[in-house]
Amino acid sequence: MGRRRLLSVGALAAVAAGTTLALALANGGSGEREPAGGSGAARASERPASRALSLRPLVPPDARVVRDPARALRVRLPPGWQTFGGTLTPRLAASYPGILVASTFDPGARPRRRCGSAPDLPETPIGPHDALVHLQEELDASPGTLPRRPRRLELREQLRLLRRNEAGRNVFPWRCLNRPGIVGLRTWFRAHGRLIFLTAVAGEDTDTRRRRELLGIAQGVRIGPTPPVEVRVDPAVGRPGTRFRLELTATHTSGRRGRRERGYWALVQGPPKIACVIEHEAWFSEGRPGARLRAVLDPRRTKGQRWCRGRFTGRIRYRDAICRRGADHCDRVYIRRAGRFSFSVR
Repeated sequence: MGRRRLLSVGALAAVAAGTTLALALANGGSGEREPAGGSGAARASERPASRALSLRPLVPPDARVVRDPARALRVRLPPGWQTFGGTLTPRLAASYPGILVASTFDPGARPRRRCGSAPDLPETPIGPHDALVHLQEELDASPGTLPRRPRRLELREQLRLLRRNEAGRNVFPWRCLNRPGIVGLRTWFRAHGRLIFLTAVAGEDTDTRRRRELLGIAQGVRIGPTPPVEVRVDPAVGRPGTRFRLELTATHTSGRRGRRERGYWALVQGPPKIACVIEHEAWFSEGRPGARLRAVLDPRRTKGQRWCRGRFTGRIRYRDAICRRGADHCDRVYIRRAGRFSFSVR
């Protein structure tokens, strides 16, 4: 009985030894054990690519106010910050014009350089001690689907680069700008019917104060409605049968593309009289932003045939709508004021 028990124990020990040897051979002939933390690749995948920073925006009392009526925006810049009048995205200047460039360096004094092929990437080198705020406006955005502006912005710090096809969150959508240690944010939102893209970047070696100033500029920029267009009327004074020609420089695209219709039109009102024209309207020609558009107010196209004598005031409206082909009514109609004009009839 005792001998059989000893034999059983020996057999179990032999089986255990064989199993250990088989596992060692399966692991490449090494008897070393895998560390408890797993492989280096597994540990790297568990580490996040970026992290949020707990910073409060800073706008010092001696910050200067910068107003740009042509772009309808206002911002306060701390000492050491400056604005740049050029564009950092020249390939998108027509449809995504830059409306604000604020930085701690002069982008115009540095050679243009792209670290990637994306057209919306600012074409300026950003050093470890530099900071930049860049605002763009998309002129072809549909007003009904724009996201709201975040109440609170948050800076993130890039910790490491994501590998190809690895899930995670980078600071910026451009891989070449996501250097480890870089700080910033990228977001987009609507402001009075305008679609704004906001990019804020701070280099790896910037201090906490500079990063707080960056957040304060991004958080505090104020954007108003699209500035009115300037309308030229020819002639300014006419007769009851005069054809008044209107001309303006478009700030947005006009025309039809698919079901989407966009355009400028003019409405004019005159003195309340009878047996003459006191109201009239006309659509402008079509074109891209920056194009000269024209319209004609001809009294002979109305029932009255002749203008009433007096002063006429007009309004320019911009209409953006989704319409059905062959139908008169449109869905999701967006109309905004675009300008004013006047003329007189003697």
